[in-house]
Amino acid sequence: MGAWGTDVFDDDTSLDVFDDLMKSKDQAKFVVDSLTAPVPQTLDDGEIDYSDSFEKMISAILLAIWLDFDTKFPLAKVKYSGYIADRIEETYGSVKDSPDFQELKKQGQFLKDQAKQWLKSLSENPELSELCELWMENSENYKEWKENIDWVIDFVS
Repeated sequence: MGAWGTDVFDDDTSLDVFDDLMKSKDQAKFVVDSLTAPVPQTLDDGEIDYSDSFEKMISAILLAIWLDFDTKFPLAKVKYSGYIADRIEETYGSVKDSPDFQELKKQGQFLKDQAKQWLKSLSENPELSELCELWMENSENYKEWKENIDWVIDFVS
């Protein structure tokens, strides 16, 4: 695990996923596709791998900000570093007029509900979530990590 802290963006893989998403030409479509995927309920449904966990977390953060930019972006700007906040602000400027963004807005409540299900599953179920399993092995920091995920869940609400 390439983490140096317990927040969403305190991990090498998270920053890689974030940078890949920032370079994508279809950012709104990426977020919609990421969050509309069925949330696994059992191992038969599949495991949530390490990088997929970050994809879901970052998609949830972007969704919340994009749907209510004037309220959510200032909160995100306080929570996350200048680089992360600056890139998020840039993405909003580039996606807000796209057809995919209009689709994202139409599905807003459904996507929020999906995002919360994904976040709960990847942070509370070590049998399904590789990331959760790794954090639970580090009992000293699991609670703080889980609080950061819970912050994102509340942020999406």
